[in-house]
Amino acid sequence: MKESIINRKRIESIFYILVGTFIMTTGTIFFNIPLKIAAGGVTGFAQVINYYIPNLNIGLVMGVLNVILLLVGYMVIGKEFGLYTIIGAGSYSGFMTIFDALIEIKEPILGDNLANLILGAVLIGLGLAIVFRQNASTGGTDVLAKILESKMGISVSKGMLIVDAFVIALAGFTFGLQSGIYAFMSLYITTWVLDNTIAGFNSKIQMVIVSKEIENINNFIHKEINRGTTFYDARGGYTKKEQNVLVSIVDTKQYIKIRNYINSIDDDAFVYITNINEVIGYGFSREAANNVQIRENANANN
Repeated sequence: MKESIINRKRIESIFYILVGTFIMTTGTIFFNIPLKIAAGGVTGFAQVINYYIPNLNIGLVMGVLNVILLLVGYMVIGKEFGLYTIIGAGSYSGFMTIFDALIEIKEPILGDNLANLILGAVLIGLGLAIVFRQNASTGGTDVLAKILESKMGISVSKGMLIVDAFVIALAGFTFGLQSGIYAFMSLYITTWVLDNTIAGFNSKIQMVIVSKEIENINNFIHKEINRGTTFYDARGGYTKKEQNVLVSIVDTKQYIKIRNYINSIDDDAFVYITNINEVIGYGFSREAANNVQIRENANANN
């Protein structure tokens, strides 16, 4: 049972990695490359090489560079890179090879360069977020950043910034100053989309509830929503009346159900919510697989 759950999760993760790298390829092929935007990483370096040697397929260059970097990273860092990262790097370069071979786009799709830049960066950032969500990466600068961290004590984020800045500077020298400026703008937008999309994946809502129907609300959250709750002892500042305050962390759909239920039984309830970027603990990130197994075991026993 446990093995089947793990296998299903792996298949699902691989599917999302492929979706993410496909979206990234779309942003790169249709928007970045026609504008000659090389926003860092192996992709940007491959674009520079393709400029000087046009007969070389961009996706093929990316694949060769990623293989070299993965081998160097294995030898220097001394540990294997995960299967998901290999799939991410391989599928990204594979999609690039296929697109580059089948589709020839010499001019930007949209008439406005800034619009092309923004849309391309958004697609790449969104695709990266989907890949990172599966604890994977697309290889490339991640490997170099880890080497810098291992050998020079530089953080991964700073290492990626150093490498990407170098590639962008090289692209600016190759494609011109305007392309370099576009590349920095594209990198900034991609990073912004990446950060906010990942935060959106992980975001939850904390509900704080004060009500005369607190026990009924608590039972509803446990039985109907399948979420945990916490009670705090409190005292009204004006009435001095002792009362319980209920706190629960839920997602958006669950919040709407709970809010509607509270409105149906207590017009005087006091509720406020707080957006939370990430929750780690039982019932959320760490226990998801265990919860699936518990539910399946319960169904089998019934």
